Amino acid sequence: MKMWTYSYFQANSTNAGLYWRLVVIGAILAALVVLLVLYRHRRSDMRVREMLIIVSLVAALAMAMQATDFFESQASLDNSGKMMSFIDNVAQAQYSTTGDIAVSQTNLSTGLIIKVGDKSFYEVTFNNDKNIGSYQLTRTQLMNSQIEYVK
Repeated sequence: MKMWTYSYFQANSTNAGLYWRLVVIGAILAALVVLLVLYRHRRSDMRVREMLIIVSLVAALAMAMQATDFFESQASLDNSGKMMSFIDNVAQAQYSTTGDIAVSQTNLSTGLIIKVGDKSFYEVTFNNDKNIGSYQLTRTQLMNSQIEYVK
């Protein structure tokens, strides 16, 4: 069974990779502007026109991919924040630290198994509210005690 730790959610709560993609898109757009200026001065040069078309298509494709990645990343960041908040809350309620807690899923849903300390496992039941305002921990036992931690 895989269990995710607090440090996993901390590491996934940043979107540093998106910034590098923005730099690449900026470079593509800069090349597009340069080619537009060249094309304006040399309308009869077919090479500049072909390069302008290719770079325009690459820029459009890169921006579409970036938009998709951005929305997926925002959803992942939101989910990581919710999981970190939940783990913080459980740590306080169980008089433990966030480093002693691991969860069986990467999103909040009923049926989540949470490990607190060395041997305590709980099944989490959330209320039906969309904001997940409350939860209940029910002590449970694992049939398979081999746990792989994702940090």
